[in-house]
Amino acid sequence: MSIVSSAVSQYHYVASDAVVIGRQHVRNGIATLRTEKSQGEITVTLPILPVLQRTLDAGPIGELTFICGQRGKPFKKESFGTAFKEACVAAGLHNRSAHGCRKIGATRAAEEGASVAQLNAIFGWNGTAMASLYTQAAIAGPQPKNPDKNKNFDGAAERTRTSTGCPASTSS
Repeated sequence: MSIVSSAVSQYHYVASDAVVIGRQHVRNGIATLRTEKSQGEITVTLPILPVLQRTLDAGPIGELTFICGQRGKPFKKESFGTAFKEACVAAGLHNRSAHGCRKIGATRAAEEGASVAQLNAIFGWNGTAMASLYTQAAIAGPQPKNPDKNKNFDGAAERTRTSTGCPASTSS
């Protein structure tokens, strides 16, 4: 499993979405993907932050997907979870999972000033309950490291519903 897989999984996707996202989903520094969990009805949009872009640039990444197995082929969602867990154990990080990366991603985004609408757009949540948990915790905890706190999340506040299950495909 490449270094990119850990960076992308920190980038908020559930495994079913993490294994399909690739350059075809990124345009003007914004990744757009219709989520499998919503049967393609929810489109998430999120900025490719500088740390992720540096990781992608360093590679290796697959031809169609950012996350790839040792032979450069895309993972199936089930095998990605297993490979992620094995990589964590090999690194001495026990009791870790790809889903835990999603939780830390939401925490970090809220701590950096992402609004409820922005968190909903990034994570594909409906309503305000889930995003509010993270924003309220961020308000109670440490202040954002970024004084221009919403800057990193520009373009992430719009979500769209679609009637197809096909992943959004845009060119970079």
